[in-house]
Amino acid sequence: MAEDFAISQSFGSGALTASHLGMMAGLGPMYHNSLFPGLPQRYRDAYFGELDFSYNNFETNDIMNQDSTIDPMAETLGEYRIFGKRFKENDRIENLLNNTLAGKGEHKFLAAMTKYCAQEGGLKNEKGKIDFANLNDPGLLFRQTRNMSITAAGSHNENMDKLAKIIVNAKNADFAAAIISEAGDGHNADDKILKAILVDSKQSMDEASYNKFVSKTAASYKKLTGESLEDFIRTQYSKDPFGFGIFGANEQGHEYLTIIDTARQKDQNLRNPMMGFGIIGIY
Repeated sequence: MAEDFAISQSFGSGALTASHLGMMAGLGPMYHNSLFPGLPQRYRDAYFGELDFSYNNFETNDIMNQDSTIDPMAETLGEYRIFGKRFKENDRIENLLNNTLAGKGEHKFLAAMTKYCAQEGGLKNEKGKIDFANLNDPGLLFRQTRNMSITAAGSHNENMDKLAKIIVNAKNADFAAAIISEAGDGHNADDKILKAILVDSKQSMDEASYNKFVSKTAASYKKLTGESLEDFIRTQYSKDPFGFGIFGANEQGHEYLTIIDTARQKDQNLRNPMMGFGIIGIY
């Protein structure tokens, strides 16, 4: 693991490695209490939620830079073909998704997907580094995975479920935004994908990490598409039959809007009071 991951705003001039982040994020409540005696529990939760989220994001980029098996994995993803059909070696790709979920290899898979999107879709800055922010088409694999259909709701398949699960397990808000964007490419959203990202993800995260994941996903969606996630939901889950959103969101859409607003408020409430302690600086 790289040893140069510094978090200067959190610990002054001190440096933390990714392995330290992972270790600290996994500490139990007893250690939280001993590290920060007298600090309210919700502040400690926010701090360790920050560590957990930062460790997960760092892990994907670190693996892509150091693991020699990423290129062959990216080539395997390249077996996807136009219209979501795989004309050869179908089992290799199916096994890759299954093995990723079974073996906790989410970061490695997302690293391979990032490289694949760079190779097939190009980079905004060809001389820049390969990362999500520099991808021309971060939703490429999602589109190729979907079955072609007039509406996104009709294009759902099992592999999209697996991709959403991988993203949630890695707590990767950028790819969460990308898969939501592609899931809504049509007159109706793929509700299973939105539910996996916004609702089901809560089952696999502590509250601080969940709130951060949803809040960051909304921010990443805005940066990626230029449209707020809330506006996207109002349009996709509109009461108005033409999808203009002029009558507001339907019941399902309202549930998602409430989730996003609540997560954002809780994340901000947890983080902001800690600024006075000089603890939060890795957001």
